[in-house]
Amino acid sequence: GARGSLELHAAVLDGDDATAVLYIAQGPSTDGDIHVQGLTIRNGSTQDPAIAGFEISTFGDYGGRVTIDHNAFLDNQSGSGAGGLDVTVDNGLVSIANNLLAGNSSGGGHGAGRVRCSGEATNIVFNTVADNSCSGCTGGLEVGGTVAPSIVNNILWGNDTVDLVFNNTATRLENNDIGAFTGTPDPGVSGANISADPLFVGSGNYRLILS
Repeated sequence: GARGSLELHAAVLDGDDATAVLYIAQGPSTDGDIHVQGLTIRNGSTQDPAIAGFEISTFGDYGGRVTIDHNAFLDNQSGSGAGGLDVTVDNGLVSIANNLLAGNSSGGGHGAGRVRCSGEATNIVFNTVADNSCSGCTGGLEVGGTVAPSIVNNILWGNDTVDLVFNNTATRLENNDIGAFTGTPDPGVSGANISADPLFVGSGNYRLILS
């Protein structure tokens, strides 16, 4: 799951249950890197298909790196879009690492969020995705796009319906703790996944109890 000190989430962006929190767009024919780090994005709220918490979109022949690390996406709610985060990258590379997504919800989209990349690579590592909800849809994380993602060393637990959805059969799925997932990973590069209670401290604290 997520590593690092919670102090890294000290910069707070709060939607006050009234508006979406943060949107970043990168146009075509650009290749500047985008790095989002050290934020708490919380209490975003939308009733249309918009994303409640955090959305990033790049278009056309964008060729940079999108890095999202050491953030907390908490208690964001969307009417029919993604609750916590939505990442769409047409080209380039996506790295999502050491984030906490908890308590987010959607009425018909994705509770924790959605990641789609059709560029160089998608790496999703050391994240904790827990206790997100969705009405009749994916409460956890959905990973799509044409590039095969690497999903490694994450905790995805206690989300509505299913904790993880992916559609690329070349997906690397390794060393995760997952309650339930939908998708068929590549057996040649996948393995050592478990489905066991991660033993969170509780009451909103997603650190693990030392055994």
